[in-house]
Amino acid sequence: MPSSQGKVAELSPAKRALLERLRKSAAASTGIRRRDPNRPAPLSFAQQRLWLVHQLDPESYLFNVPRGLRLCGELDVAKLEASLNEIVRRHEVLRTVFAGDSGELHQVVTAQTPIRLIASEIAPDHLLEAATDEFRQPFDLSTGPVLRARLWQLAEREHVLLIVLHHVVSDAWTASILFNELSALYCGEHLPELPVQYADYAVWQRDHLSGDRLDREVQWWKAAMTGAPPALKLPSDFARPLKESSRGGIFVTLLPRPLLEKLREFSRQESATVYMVLLAAYCVFLSRYSGQDDIVTGTDFSTRTNVETEGMIGFFINLLPVRVRLTGGPTFRSLIPRAKTAALDAFAHPDLPFEKLVEEIQPERVPSRHPIVQVLLVMQNIPRSRPRFTGLEVEEYDLPFNTSKFDLALFVEEKPDGLSARWVYHADLFRPETIGRMAKHFHVLLENALASPDVAVSTLEMLDHAEKLEQDWKGREAKQSKLSKLRSTAPLAISLTSN
Repeated sequence: MPSSQGKVAELSPAKRALLERLRKSAAASTGIRRRDPNRPAPLSFAQQRLWLVHQLDPESYLFNVPRGLRLCGELDVAKLEASLNEIVRRHEVLRTVFAGDSGELHQVVTAQTPIRLIASEIAPDHLLEAATDEFRQPFDLSTGPVLRARLWQLAEREHVLLIVLHHVVSDAWTASILFNELSALYCGEHLPELPVQYADYAVWQRDHLSGDRLDREVQWWKAAMTGAPPALKLPSDFARPLKESSRGGIFVTLLPRPLLEKLREFSRQESATVYMVLLAAYCVFLSRYSGQDDIVTGTDFSTRTNVETEGMIGFFINLLPVRVRLTGGPTFRSLIPRAKTAALDAFAHPDLPFEKLVEEIQPERVPSRHPIVQVLLVMQNIPRSRPRFTGLEVEEYDLPFNTSKFDLALFVEEKPDGLSARWVYHADLFRPETIGRMAKHFHVLLENALASPDVAVSTLEMLDHAEKLEQDWKGREAKQSKLSKLRSTAPLAISLTSN
């Protein structure tokens, strides 16, 4: 969920009330109760969206989520196995399958099938290949399980644990919960039982968003998206494939700490959040690349808005479109209120499931293009703490990201040494070097926008010094070549006119 920090003194009373409600929502119970055990539990809206996508391609690994740990020291494999099984017991969603009955889709909590951890010896050079193979194995959501675990032994005192979950039962926050509980149980701590389970949340969510409330949300979003462009047309290296592909790539860069400090200071001056200022810059960047002045980006919005869901493993994400118009030749400073309003308005209406929005709007559908939203900007503020296991040194083991659900997605995260920018892209559309160049252009654009916020965004420079020199040199070469051609053809032209 995007950050909501920043001054709000200049916001309208309605916007201030919204921010205050968002701040307080995580600390206030919204009344989720244990469901009636005789009542079939529906899927949450987010689960239903992923389940439908899964039915189109059951063999796809697009929504497989890998989480890994490198464990150095004297590992007690039996204790690690018992700890992992206790987590599966505690969280019913990890024992859930999805079934249809008389046309109604529902989730069923099954009896626990014990996870067996066997430390398979493997050469370090072969680990990535083995982990990738495990990651790419598809899940069967109708039979389960929805979680797999593998343990590899690289040396006598070095192991790697890989846990793969289907996204239908997991989100980014889940990793923190999973690893914190795993380390606590491994260290012998007692964890209290969860007061409610994910299926209880799904029942509550369905009851909460229905009737007049659902109708109001539908009407607001339909009005908000009226006249929006059917697609953001970024220039690509390759033609869009006819069939949707999940082939992706990743490019990571760090915007240095001095730039992050300037970004924070400018955000405070404009009574905006860092996310809102980045949104404005991202929309300028996308507009310059696409030539469009009506930009729709998406963002992942966390639906963990009540206290009962804070410690719950599960899928609590809704995709929200955020629409920013760059008409009228705005300056960067004057664009901030537009980005701020667009973000706050979207965040005030987070409940309508994205698939319901697609159903209502009926946008032009292209099999290989995501509807409504083709690019993302997500500011990640997930609490991260290194798990602590008694007698072990632990660090996260990251599997390289090689899938992409969107044409382009930018994930940003504030870190001590700057702003981490992770560009995830559709490898069927873009070459790696193209994304590297785009990332550099965004960096330069952001620096210039913060340095000169009162000039028209259409004039903000995106090329660094080396690229400008190269461009000038190519321009001079082209001009010289044109002049040479004119000189070489001039006598012929005179001869022809003379005759």
